[in-house]
Amino acid sequence: MKRTVAALVVALVVAACSDSSPSAVAPLSAGVSPTIVSGDVIVTNSNDDGPGSFRDAIDQAIASSTIDEIGFAPEVNTIALQSGIVFSGTQNLTINANHATLDASGAGDDVSAFVTTGGGNLTLIGLTVANADGQGVEVQIPVGKTGTVFVALTDVNILNNTGHGLLVQDQVLNSAASLNVSVTDSRVAGNGFSVSDRDGVRVNEGGVGALTFSSWNSRMEDNAADGIELDETGTGDVTIDVFRTQLLRNGIFDPADLDDGFDIDEAGDGNISGQVVSSAANHNYEQGLDFNENDAGDIRVNLTDVQASYNLQEGIEYEEDDDFAGGGGIVTTMDHIQTIGNGGGLPGTDAGLKIREKSTGNLDATLSDIIASQNIASGIQVEESGSGTMIVRIDKALTNANTAAPAPAVDPDDAGYGHGIEILGTVSTIAPFSTFSNIATSTNRGSGLFVNAGTVNLTNVKGGGNGAGLTGGAATFVEVP
Repeated sequence: MKRTVAALVVALVVAACSDSSPSAVAPLSAGVSPTIVSGDVIVTNSNDDGPGSFRDAIDQAIASSTIDEIGFAPEVNTIALQSGIVFSGTQNLTINANHATLDASGAGDDVSAFVTTGGGNLTLIGLTVANADGQGVEVQIPVGKTGTVFVALTDVNILNNTGHGLLVQDQVLNSAASLNVSVTDSRVAGNGFSVSDRDGVRVNEGGVGALTFSSWNSRMEDNAADGIELDETGTGDVTIDVFRTQLLRNGIFDPADLDDGFDIDEAGDGNISGQVVSSAANHNYEQGLDFNENDAGDIRVNLTDVQASYNLQEGIEYEEDDDFAGGGGIVTTMDHIQTIGNGGGLPGTDAGLKIREKSTGNLDATLSDIIASQNIASGIQVEESGSGTMIVRIDKALTNANTAAPAPAVDPDDAGYGHGIEILGTVSTIAPFSTFSNIATSTNRGSGLFVNAGTVNLTNVKGGGNGAGLTGGAATFVEVP
């Protein structure tokens, strides 16, 4: 969800983040010793063109579909590109760059460093791509492509490119292909400082295909817009598998449209499903994790051992039917979650951890071992604002010192008032077997636990110093031993 930020907040953000320049981002793998690698063609020098150059190796691969692997000799270091390199062959291609660098600072205005257009799978290993005036790496999916296109990055650095760091584009020609993108042991940083909405990693899937994305042991940090944005506009699903990934300080560039650590936008009838495990989305300039699904599909993403703290709006936001209704629901399990210090004083912030379903779909959330404290808004907010039913189970939660968000939230019944836990629905939507147990909720601006309707069961819910009492709202609270 994007919101316009007031001039006062713009000044606050710019002043607080004046050290977040896109310059001088160093490779993650600096100092790694090169090794001898094999390939159908070996790059033997760091020249921009001519025999033994990377450009010549790509030209050979374009001329012969039997060439599907390019290796780099150990002596190849930094290749100063004088123009972008485009691979138009249709075969799958693996490039093992042996920790060489493509420096595109001299490649020209609005030029991407490395582009593929033929529709084959692309595997990049041990490569740094930096300083392009366009994208660092761009994969264009041709119109007639079917099946699945795989893009895999392993031990890759994509740094300081003024367009997207990595762009996989299937929304210009809208092929029938699905996309499967993986990022492993890699770093994408300092990209996008040109115009609004240029991300670290951007995957655009259109047509009837699905989008699968994984990130393992990787970092997306200090990018101008989103660290990762997955945009699916057709009928296919979005499936994610994220493990030990850091999403840090992304989204500062456009004060009128700040951006997230990890943004998923799914339109059409597809679902968003998968998991985020042992990862962090901290200090981003809008949400940490922002997952939005429209139309009939569900959100079914589980979180385990995730930190989403000190983001300028929500730490974690799941929203079904964000822009237009379609009837999908939300089913999620979240375990060992920290969401601390989110909000940053921005108007419109709702909670450190927010789950909202807005249409005819149902909501089923199981939350355990949650710390949601010091957020500028409520700590945890779960809302069913449509006609579906809502089941909420919260066990082992600490929600302390959450404060009221700025206007328009002025009343304890309003979202964002500063409750420890805030459950919003109606008598017909809040299921009577929603349960709240082993919760400590103290010194919140509003209630420790606010439920605005229905009947809920409480076991060992304690706290003091809340501005509106331990419990609040029109619900009936039943103490269960």
